[in-house]
Amino acid sequence: MDNDYDELERAPADPFAGVLFSGVMLVLGVGAGRQVPILAERCQAADGLLVVMDGVYERLAQLQRDDLPGEIAWMQGRLRRVPLMAGVSDLVMVNGLLREVPGDHYPQAAEELWRVMSANAQLRIADILEADDADPAQVAWAERNRIVRRLGLALNRPVAVAVDLRTAIQAFRSAGFEDAQVALLPGYHLTEDWLQETAQAIYGLAGRVADCDMRTYIVQHDLQYLGEAFMAGDQRAPGRFVLQMTKPGDL
Repeated sequence: MDNDYDELERAPADPFAGVLFSGVMLVLGVGAGRQVPILAERCQAADGLLVVMDGVYERLAQLQRDDLPGEIAWMQGRLRRVPLMAGVSDLVMVNGLLREVPGDHYPQAAEELWRVMSANAQLRIADILEADDADPAQVAWAERNRIVRRLGLALNRPVAVAVDLRTAIQAFRSAGFEDAQVALLPGYHLTEDWLQETAQAIYGLAGRVADCDMRTYIVQHDLQYLGEAFMAGDQRAPGRFVLQMTKPGDL
């Protein structure tokens, strides 16, 4: 991937180093909710407006109860259609949502973000990479991805497991974005809680599979393989990345 971006670096100590907090800042995807309070403080210090969008109402409601500082607008929506007028956002942060977009739909996502951004606005995308099957520390996550994809096929539903970074950068460049800078971050350690929560989620989804043989295989075999992979040694999630680009325009 050496030629796919203009600059590659390891993540700085300050995760928002180089980010210009001003004007209208749009956050797409709240994740676990830990970053939004930090962004609210920085946006308030810059006298800006923070707009937070997520597809899950409960996540937004929880953050609203936290009484965060500054001027904040909350909205429910999806990346494929951001409910904002064209050219209004000076900074867009996409947190964990690009993985929900199939690779062949990256161009549409890039065009939608381009639409809502003002000239010279910054784009920052944080997400997760595909698991490396050859890495002994990622076998549990790779097994988790295989199960999720099998469930997706059985339920005829799209699955969201990772971002194809090379394809994403190409799509955003084709849309007109420039100056691609990528920071790579290590994946977090997997814990017993992760294993339990993942197994429970898989078990719940397997209950919706109409094919009895497939449902039994997932519950009796796939979950066993997942547990064995977790016990194979110190396990981590795949690496994460932060991609920053700009929408060029006249000052």
